Amino acid sequence: LYAASFVCHKATTETEKAICADPELSALDENLSFIHKSLLKITDDKAALKAEQRQWLKSRDGYGDNFGGLYTSMAMRFNAMANNFNFLRCFQARYQIDLLTCSKVFSTISTALFTSFSVFP
Repeated sequence: LYAASFVCHKATTETEKAICADPELSALDENLSFIHKSLLKITDDKAALKAEQRQWLKSRDGYGDNFGGLYTSMAMRFNAMANNFNFLRCFQARYQIDLLTCSKVFSTISTALFTSFSVFP
């Protein structure tokens, strides 16, 4: 089992088990979770972001254990969140995010551009 954004030994759905069983899906899942949590710190509409995430999770879970479908869905979500991450907000005091977290988000997104499982078209 690989690490994921949830506890793999408690995985119950086909999707969760597939993510835990595959290193690429697991790494992508961890990155998605990290960026989502970071976006929550800099968004002005947390309720909308949470609703969007819940809707996407339902859609993703529809792929069950289909690697191609899961990977595509997760990659597209990563791309959408990365494109919506406003790094200028890292420097605005009204947002509850520290520069180290912003730096890690930048690194996570940048690394995705240069890895074998790049999620950017």
